[in-house]
Amino acid sequence: MTMTSLFLTQLLAVFAITMGMSMLIKRKMLTNVFHEVAESRALAYILGVLVFLTGLAIILSGGLWETRSRMIIMIFGWVSVLEGLLSLFVSKKFVREYLELLDNGKAYYIVAISYLAMGTYLLYFGFVAQ
Repeated sequence: MTMTSLFLTQLLAVFAITMGMSMLIKRKMLTNVFHEVAESRALAYILGVLVFLTGLAIILSGGLWETRSRMIIMIFGWVSVLEGLLSLFVSKKFVREYLELLDNGKAYYIVAISYLAMGTYLLYFGFVAQ
């Protein structure tokens, strides 16, 4: 694993576990935050730019899809690019409908558990399997 791949594996492992845990522990607060961001087009736009840039940096960091951990990193990068672009170009109505989906407890917990699963997997390859 290259140094860049190792760094991204470790970074995204800690990020994903932190996000998953915070989503499980602070559901009400986070759903309120998501709704507040959706109501502020300026904030949604700035966050969209940051998410887009983050995803683009991950994708352009090179690296092929040679390992499973690298594949997860690249998928995370592409999802971030798409999420950032959506934040930049979709309407408030679309964002509200998306948030209604997350207000559904089942969808919200699927996202939170997905973060934890991804983070745990990357944690193993980033810190243990060296």
